[in-house]
This record gives sequence, structure tokens and C-alpha cells, in this order.
Amino acid sequence: GMTDDAAIPMDGVATAEEAAQERLKEIHRVAMKRWMASDEFERPDREIAAEGLKFAAGGAGQWPDGMAQLREKDGRPMLTINRLAASIKQVGNDARQNRPGIKIVPADVGEGADEKLAKAKADIYEGIVRQIESKSNAQHVYMPAYEMIVRGGFRGSWRVNTRYCDEDSFDQEIVLEPILSPFAVYRDPDSKQVDHSDDTYCFVCEDMSVAAYKAKFPDEGEDSWETNDVASLVQYGWKTIDT
Repeated sequence: GMTDDAAIPMDGVATAEEAAQERLKEIHRVAMKRWMASDEFERPDREIAAEGLKFAAGGAGQWPDGMAQLREKDGRPMLTINRLAASIKQVGNDARQNRPGIKIVPADVGEGADEKLAKAKADIYEGIVRQIESKSNAQHVYMPAYEMIVRGGFRGSWRVNTRYCDEDSFDQEIVLEPILSPFAVYRDPDSKQVDHSDDTYCFVCEDMSVAAYKAKFPDEGEDSWETNDVASLVQYGWKTIDT
């Protein structure tokens, strides 16, 4: 397994540092294999969702590919009456009026004292959850994910994370954090549950400018980006001129 300590030969051929590097390479190999499996599985849905987002935005997005350039070249008008905007707004307003939130359901323990205790505990947990949602400004976390479903028919995502309460404390608090790009999240293609609760792994990707990368990793040169044995970095979007 990836978490097992790598064996270090007793003959001194490999040092502990070399063994650690081999462990990292194996972790990277497995991670890339998993990411490519997820990318291959989700790519058709992502392409359809991207088309849906363009169409929902109106304008040239509701015309066939290339039609805008042809009509502009010929000096012909290209009017678009976006009839989706009102429907999307209506669905979004309904969600805002009936705000999504986390509901704590007491355990089914039967009648009597146990039932009262379970409900009391559920009320306490629900109060804690409400505080977390309030402090995280949860509606600004939930709604972008919901609107992505409406506009593109593709799942929205957010994080449940922890952070230190302040710089001088070891205490941590639970927070909800948005993931601004729905296409940044790659899920386990072998998941069977609709809510992906049985995922064995998940990737959250983020583009970083070359300048920011060099500032954050000053000891890592661009030559450290070795091409994978299955796909090139450029083909799969891991590296561009600017990012």
C-alpha cells in the first residue's frame, strides 16, 4: 500500500532519503492513474455541462459553433432572445426562499426516555450546525453549487473543512468553504452512491499562475514537471504557457 514504509536495503545501496523519494513517486503514480480514470469517466458530462452553461448565458452561446463568426464576417445580425434567464431566476429564487440547510435527525431508538434523549441530543447538534452555517455564511456556499445544477446540469461542490480559531490557538473549528469552479472537482468513477458518499478518493484542482507557483515553490524548477507515461501535461491541461 501507499502508506506502508518503503523497505530500505541493508546493503546501503539506497539511503532513507532515496527510499522516501521512491515512496513519493509511487504515490504520484497511483494519484495520476486515479485522476486519469476520473477524467476519462467524467469528460463527456463536463463537455455537455460546459455547453449548457454557454447556452444558459445567452448571446452567441445559443447559436451553433462558428455561426457567430460567419454572421459577423458577412455583416449579418445575430439576435438572441434568452428565454432561459427568467426560468433560471425563478428556480433560484425558490431555493432562496426555502434555503437549503443541514438537518439533524434523531436516532430511531423507540419510545420512552431513550427517544427523548435522542431528540435532545439532535437538538444540540442542530444548534451547533446552525452556528457553523451562520459563521461560514453557508448560503453563499450552497447557492453557487445549486445554481450550477440548474444552469449546467452538473453537480456543484463545497468543502467541509477545519481551521484554527486564531493564530495563537491549537483549537480548531468546522467551516464550510465554497469551491468556485464546479469543474475543479474530480470524483471516484467507481462510486455507486448518488451523493458519492462511498468515494475512495477525490481531487480538487486549481490553476496557479507560473509566477505564483515559482513564489510558492522556489526550489522546484519547471524541469521537475516530468511527463506522465500515459498522457502529456499539456494534453490534460496540467501546464500551459501562463499556468
